Amino acid sequence: MESHGKCRKIIATLALLTMFFQIGVAVSATISAASNIVSTGIMSLPQPIVTGNSVETCLNSRYSQHSLSGTASDQQISNILWAAGKAPFTGSQRDIYIATPSGTYLYDSNGHSLSSYSSEVRDDGAFAIIYESSLDFDTGVSFMPALLASVSLCNSSESPVASCPKGIGYPKARLIFGVQSGRGLTTNLAVHCSVPKGEPGWLPDPCTTSDNSIEEVLADLNYVNSFGQTNLTLQQISQILWAGYGCTDHTPSGKGGLTVPSAWANYYLTGSIYLANEDGVYRYHNRNPSTDLRTKDHRIEQIKSGDVRGNLQLAVSGLPQAPCYVIICLDSSYVGQEYAHLETGFAAGNMLIQATAIGLGCHFKTELTVHDRSNIQVTTTIPSSHIPQVIVSVGLMEDPIVDFSGDGIVNFEDYCILAQYWLEDESSVDIAPPPYGNGKVDFEDAAILLDGWLTATTIPPLPEQAGNPNPLDGATDVNTTVILSWTEGSGATSHDVYFGMTNPPAFIGNQVEPTFAPSIVYYNATYYWRVDEVNGWGKTEGIIWSFTTTTGPPPPPPP
Repeated sequence: MESHGKCRKIIATLALLTMFFQIGVAVSATISAASNIVSTGIMSLPQPIVTGNSVETCLNSRYSQHSLSGTASDQQISNILWAAGKAPFTGSQRDIYIATPSGTYLYDSNGHSLSSYSSEVRDDGAFAIIYESSLDFDTGVSFMPALLASVSLCNSSESPVASCPKGIGYPKARLIFGVQSGRGLTTNLAVHCSVPKGEPGWLPDPCTTSDNSIEEVLADLNYVNSFGQTNLTLQQISQILWAGYGCTDHTPSGKGGLTVPSAWANYYLTGSIYLANEDGVYRYHNRNPSTDLRTKDHRIEQIKSGDVRGNLQLAVSGLPQAPCYVIICLDSSYVGQEYAHLETGFAAGNMLIQATAIGLGCHFKTELTVHDRSNIQVTTTIPSSHIPQVIVSVGLMEDPIVDFSGDGIVNFEDYCILAQYWLEDESSVDIAPPPYGNGKVDFEDAAILLDGWLTATTIPPLPEQAGNPNPLDGATDVNTTVILSWTEGSGATSHDVYFGMTNPPAFIGNQVEPTFAPSIVYYNATYYWRVDEVNGWGKTEGIIWSFTTTTGPPPPPPP
């Protein structure tokens, strides 16, 4: 496992350097991002530099400066725009612009280039990044890579860069940057859990430094929708929650500063971030008392015991199966306020960056319907005044399959299969970066194959059949309020349920729990049902069972 992690880090670094070379090879001299648009109207930016500062240190060192000035270099603009473009977005559209002293330009993240957009110049700071998104959440997510990239520049060959989200502007929200001195990087941990170690609610201290590099992490963010089902450790949970909305060593307006910015230090998400794992549902507290923004804490409070993850997945369409869910809510009084919705993206964006840095993956479930939100509240017992805005799924990514031939060992036969599709888009062989590849069979895929060279592979078997039906197969006189149950087959992670009055029965849906309550059951009728057991490798078809319901209630007594 350790060698696999080292290999992934080496490959990530090589991929990052390769990408930097590709986007910078055409740049033979410094080009002014503010004025020298080439004759085609497109200008390539210089390749970003690698500062080597860790995600955790940059998160711990982030703070806003409100008076911004100075003149930015092309390199500073390049690093910050490149980072902004790395964030995923869940809505239909997101455009990124940069306003400079000479005009406004549209940023192309694929080509790492600018094109002239308008003559409007920046009115504050050295330059501004402007976002136009269909979702304010997506804008917030994109803010954080840019902010952390600017923080990291203070310990590099470039001059320090300060920043501040300055509110709602043209075309949408803007992030202002200035080139000026600041507080620098700090690894000083400003908060410890107020709950004694080992007692309910205790969280271990988060780390404020690591051996990762912010640029390496941003180059390959683990935004995925398929997870291994290993439960997260308490240390991992602590790190994710702190990165998303934890306290840091600065005090804006006399309040305890956080890893994310907040308009006027209002901290809209205070007390409204929840976590669901195998043990229950918890509220995250970064204050003590919980409503005093001047205080700092790092603890969780259980609001519901028992595993609700399966029910939560059933309650929200499109929510992937994951070992941990973070539910970011807004108090009902903040819903509709753009600054508050941006802040949900700030927290989720940081969680994605931190998860990637510690080898985990993330997924965002946004655009929740009124029905989704109600189901979430009922399933988790989150208060009705806290309106769910996004569910962040967190977990280990599923390991790619490298035994392409399926003979139980990674060997030369698998190498030949990889070579057969070299530089082609072949999904069965394009395994890197996990879980979906990059659209091309290349050295990243070869590196994962070589990492497992000559090791035996154990492909998990299909699940065993479901058994022990209740009611028993062929049962009669069954009550119409029957709840079907069964013993799940070994290796099953979910169940496809079929039920109805025809044989074979109709498909009802996939679910996690081994029980099913039919909505309508008639008297004196025969019903057929089947349960197919499902896991990540396929499904095992079940036996069709049947039962007959009672003939009906007894007639009323004679008058």
